[in-house]
Amino acid sequence: MLTKVRKNLWDDSRGNSKSYKQCIISSEASKNSKIIKRKEILMQKLLPEKEIMYFGEVFTYVNWNGIIVYRYIISNFGRLYDLEKQKFKNPRQDKDGYYITNIAIPNIGHKSVKIHRIELMSFHPVDNFEELQTNHKDGNKQNIMLYNLEWLTPIENTRHGWETGLNKNKGNANRNGKLSDEEIHKICNLIDKGYSSPQITDIFNISNSEDRMKFQSIISSIKYGKTHRDISKLYNFMQGKNFDIKSRYSENFAHLICHLLSDNKEYSYYELANLLSIPENELMVFKIFVTDIIRGRTYKNVSTMYGKLNKPKSY
Repeated sequence: MLTKVRKNLWDDSRGNSKSYKQCIISSEASKNSKIIKRKEILMQKLLPEKEIMYFGEVFTYVNWNGIIVYRYIISNFGRLYDLEKQKFKNPRQDKDGYYITNIAIPNIGHKSVKIHRIELMSFHPVDNFEELQTNHKDGNKQNIMLYNLEWLTPIENTRHGWETGLNKNKGNANRNGKLSDEEIHKICNLIDKGYSSPQITDIFNISNSEDRMKFQSIISSIKYGKTHRDISKLYNFMQGKNFDIKSRYSENFAHLICHLLSDNKEYSYYELANLLSIPENELMVFKIFVTDIIRGRTYKNVSTMYGKLNKPKSY
């Protein structure tokens, strides 16, 4: 029966957990890994007897990118020990939630390392480590026990992220993510039925104000043929529309826009549309056309004649 491991494995102070003078040697230890026995550590005075050991915990020298760093040992529990300073390292979490710390590499210097990666590399070294990523099998970045780690290709790791819910930027989890074809069809069908962008956003159960604005922008892009035309072209609201924006507006019209944008007065897109008598149902296309002129994507031969153009304010 395994003894109960304290919640914070990084705490190397004496507590209620049992201290073991011998470490159980794993029968399945890699031939490439030098498992350090507890008895040997005590004989060499590498790991003081006061330090807490856990039942089933084994140590090996740290392997950093194929270089054995004899100053440090790491256990299959993810605990990193500095033999020179004779104390356990206290890692911190990075912005992505991974445990990291700094170690000194001979002839190289100090390096920031991810604990889970050097742990897997130390116990299960591979030649093509640069092409592989270290994956947490249960999706929990704080679970750095060796049994929970594995080598995966970037594609396999990304797929695992979707399956475990680590990657949130798709589908219903995050409306800024890539929409599925089924969701695009649903949006197009609702547009055909006359639903407004806010109404469609409500149907997709999006409540956060910032997410609502971004999602409604996606709906507008679909509605005006800016994106997902391969699907939207199958619906009535797209029939007979011409999305060759440049062909819709003449060069003289581009001159007029540039003249207004080069004026000292600051216009909004809505004010420009009113001045130029743009129908309300063409406001989105008009905005795209004006933006393209400012960025030199269309009628660049015209816009360069006017110098710097003022970007219109939002509606």
